[in-house]
Amino acid sequence: MRNALLFLTVIIMLFGGCRKQDPAEENLPTETDLTACSLTTNCSFLYADNAGMDGIKLNLTTGQYRVFWAHTSIDYAAFSLYMMAPMIGNSFTLTKEDMLAGRVKYQNNCPTCYSSVMLPVDGKIIGRRIAAKDGLPERWLVQADLVLQAGGVSAGAQTIHLKQYYLPAN
Repeated sequence: MRNALLFLTVIIMLFGGCRKQDPAEENLPTETDLTACSLTTNCSFLYADNAGMDGIKLNLTTGQYRVFWAHTSIDYAAFSLYMMAPMIGNSFTLTKEDMLAGRVKYQNNCPTCYSSVMLPVDGKIIGRRIAAKDGLPERWLVQADLVLQAGGVSAGAQTIHLKQYYLPAN
């Protein structure tokens, strides 16, 4: 009986001592269900380190951020999405506060569409670094779930879901 109790105690200690996943890691994007690019369009998902963006313009500058950008067409919508994430760490999260501060920018790339300017007003963007291996460069997996509104008007909100690997631009 004493040996069985000792054995049970050792088993509990072994399983109880296993490293549990950090809660922050549990919320990081997985490598499944990536957003597909339309076969009739070109999509690019890139990032640049130590970059920034020039005010409301979409020009990259030297700065303190890691800037991610996507030029894509999904469900008949052609758009560009720019995200400025911190340079530190192996993961990041951007929230509504970051969007309202101008660290997330959206551009409609449909030259013949008559649409109003859509602004990111809510949502969440999470990303994690994928280390270089098997001949692939370091890359980032980024999942963006955004709510866009036309010029602050509450009617006509549009949502975007985008999940893809981003490669270094240089």
